[in-house]
Amino acid sequence: MDAVRGVSPALRRVSVRRRLPGGEVGDVVGHLLEETKDSWSILPEDRPAIVVPRADVVAWREVPPRAVRPSSSAGDVSRLLATHWPGTETARLGGWLLRAGGGFTKRANSALTDGDPGCARGEALELVRAWYAERGMLPHLSVLGGPTERAEDPGWVAFDETLVLACDLRRLSSGPGLPEHVRLEVDAAPQEDWLDVWRSGIGRGRSSTPSSPPRPPATSCSVRAHRVSRARGSGPVGDGPTSPASRSGRRRGAPDSPAG
Repeated sequence: MDAVRGVSPALRRVSVRRRLPGGEVGDVVGHLLEETKDSWSILPEDRPAIVVPRADVVAWREVPPRAVRPSSSAGDVSRLLATHWPGTETARLGGWLLRAGGGFTKRANSALTDGDPGCARGEALELVRAWYAERGMLPHLSVLGGPTERAEDPGWVAFDETLVLACDLRRLSSGPGLPEHVRLEVDAAPQEDWLDVWRSGIGRGRSSTPSSPPRPPATSCSVRAHRVSRARGSGPVGDGPTSPASRSGRRRGAPDSPAG
């Protein structure tokens, strides 16, 4: 299981410009896993760690999390969603993200398989099975794309496909698209009425240690018509006004989505 490694959320995210073998320069952006007198080990979001010799470093700087907007790729949106409901334990297999949270919610208990795992896909799937087996859990995959991608994984069954939507909350809440009697209210964190729904589902988990509730950066949204709440949900917010939104959870065969 050496290919699977835990990654602390406290790690610094850096951008390093380094000399390449051909003489040109290139940038690598990711979390700084290890720093020695001879090299840096940097883990990008979507592929395995890259070791950069210190002698090849031209310049570097610490950078904030990747900006995610409605026009971003499905992989970037899914990785943002993963920060919203992360589970109590996470690990990286190259660019894949493995999550475990006591069995409650598939988001917090599935492997997000976007990116390069650093090995053949069949080998990566076996490593995913082994990681979840060590925790007494059945493996679930969160897969972006349609039937073509799913056909690559014989023996896995697709279910609960999910559509993920992204929007500019500022335009949605103040633009001309909503009827006068309908309001979208956005809070900085999930409110008690939404958390009550989340708490009621904990008992469905396989363990007495459930996944953690949504955490910042997140919002709690409520749609009200004639001053009566008609719908509630929560979701992460990317750089600027981005907020993916969807009705249901995510399952194998579909990307992550906010629980609503």
